[in-house]
Amino acid sequence: MARKMWSGDVTVMKVLNESMIVDYEGEEGFVPLSQIDEDSEITASSKKGDSGTLVIPEWLAEDRGWA
Repeated sequence: MARKMWSGDVTVMKVLNESMIVDYEGEEGFVPLSQIDEDSEITASSKKGDSGTLVIPEWLAEDRGWA
């Protein structure tokens, strides 16, 4: 069964060892690097200030209040 995914345009605010903080429509949230989908424009190698589409599991987006 395929996982339900969410995508949205974000800006990377800070990159940490195993997660990053991104801004989505004025709301910041932590995203574990392990949860970023391979189809995402924002990846584990993205840097502060990078913008693009983030693809993560729907449950995580719901937890962050984005979905």
